[in-house]
Amino acid sequence: MSTAKGVYFGKYANIAEFITDLETRPVNTEIFGEAGALASVRGSKRFTGTESYEESARQLKTGWAEGLGAVEKFAKKVQIKTGLQSIKRKAVASVAGCRANIPAYLAGAPKCMYMDIKRRVNGGNKVLNIMYYGTVNADIDSAQINATAAKIFAVIESLERAGYRVNLYLVHGGEYGGEIIAALIKLKESGQYLNRLKMAYPLTSPSLLRRTFFRYMETTPVKNTWAGYGRAMGKREIEKLMADEGIKYNAFFTLEECLNKSSEEIAEICTGAK
Repeated sequence: MSTAKGVYFGKYANIAEFITDLETRPVNTEIFGEAGALASVRGSKRFTGTESYEESARQLKTGWAEGLGAVEKFAKKVQIKTGLQSIKRKAVASVAGCRANIPAYLAGAPKCMYMDIKRRVNGGNKVLNIMYYGTVNADIDSAQINATAAKIFAVIESLERAGYRVNLYLVHGGEYGGEIIAALIKLKESGQYLNRLKMAYPLTSPSLLRRTFFRYMETTPVKNTWAGYGRAMGKREIEKLMADEGIKYNAFFTLEECLNKSSEEIAEICTGAK
């Protein structure tokens, strides 16, 4: 974790690495108090989406099957068309070519060679580095968070079906009395299958922010005793933080800016077209 100039910025190669770090960090009781006072523990189900911190931790580790319903609802509706094309080769029997077809030659067939035919097909392998900032203010309803995030999930799946390969990152950031607490977690590699069960919690659950990231804050060695749980950082602040850290990406978008967006508009943001 980077701790320069009051900035606590953890960077994690995957969810497992984030979980391991989170579970081994002591609670900053001097600032946040004992277990009963922690927001990650005392948050209501209406606000967080889960009954307890333990339930949220379990969903982060093993997956959130209940959250897949909302994803399925939007997945059936989202179809992203792209201009991506790729070249594919097809071997065609011919009288002349680049390599021999031995069985055809032995049978005396005139077309005893293979010729490679190139053709362009829809799809491709353009790699997108997408940064998703899921931190929102406390006045956003948990059901609204879930529904919007599920739409984002469905759009990312559709982009991969359309030929994009996605490196997907989750970003969190809060300002705490002049100190910054941030995290960057790589959710999937571009060549990796998007596991719906495992991704449902980090991408769509309100508990990610209101229990998991609250616990992340509670285990950070901040020093201000009067800042409470601080405030969610704005998009420009997070973009500046990532620029200062030398982090590059194709698209950066926030859950909050997607609250009233259509699937098509979200796809444009993801591909950097907007």
